[in-house]
Amino acid sequence: MRALILKDEGTRGPALHGLGTLLEKTLSNEGWNSDAADVAELRPAACTGCFTCWLRTPGICAIPDSGRELTRRAVQADALIYLSPLSFGGPSAALQRSVERCVLPHISPLFQRHRGEMHHLLRYPKALGLAVLAWQENEDPEAADVLIRLSERWSRNLHGKAATEVFHGNPDAAWPARVSGLVRALGAQL
Repeated sequence: MRALILKDEGTRGPALHGLGTLLEKTLSNEGWNSDAADVAELRPAACTGCFTCWLRTPGICAIPDSGRELTRRAVQADALIYLSPLSFGGPSAALQRSVERCVLPHISPLFQRHRGEMHHLLRYPKALGLAVLAWQENEDPEAADVLIRLSERWSRNLHGKAATEVFHGNPDAAWPARVSGLVRALGAQL
């Protein structure tokens, strides 16, 4: 199985970087091939909502920057993994831009009923697994709950299920087991 990790470790310190390292090691130990993209370095532009990726050049964004490469890498993956600091219940702005640029070309402008709701058809034949790992300096259960619900909505748009974990503070002995559980849950989606 192949995972694309979209990560924004930014300047949030060693805890978030350590979480990314732990994630990549755990994926490898579980037999995954992973491809990590640091969205803070790649700096894809924000989606303009022009719908070119839906209508004129299906699956290809009109903006000629790193976002196109992220989309190509996402199409080749079995799962997307988002790694970001948690800010007001959502990912960093850099990660959100990347999510929009990766996911919109992955879906079609046509709709279908999925799990009792209207959702876009997938452009490609397979649903993507989704895992979200977020880190916050101090525990904020409300923000964590918002992210869990947001992750579930993201996954429904990809016709899958989400595995989400929110970490806070400095790494502790429980982090490896939590990351391993998340990777196993991700594998069970596929």
